[in-house]
Amino acid sequence: MRFDIDPASTRCPVPTLLLQPLVENAFRHGVEQHAGAGTVSVRSRCAAGVLRLEVEDDLGCLPQPLVWGVGLKNLRQRLVLRHGPHASLALQPRAGGGVLARIELPCVC
Repeated sequence: MRFDIDPASTRCPVPTLLLQPLVENAFRHGVEQHAGAGTVSVRSRCAAGVLRLEVEDDLGCLPQPLVWGVGLKNLRQRLVLRHGPHASLALQPRAGGGVLARIELPCVC
């Protein structure tokens, strides 16, 4: 597991257990499904009033069509309840294989 945390982002409050379902999914649907070694990375950046949190794995793949499970649906609902249209959750395939999950929240950087 790798961490790349922008020091400016540590001033931004993050709801409790916000990243937990994303890290869990990276292991469950990526690392655990392959015999070889995999990497899960967690990153944070803060710029222009937006906190960007990313969880990325290098082995998973997104099902087509994309299915939002209970954990991701709950996460998205928590974001809407707390930040309305100012927060987002996105999943996308990663170039070279894997999945990138990105959350964006308002924050004074």
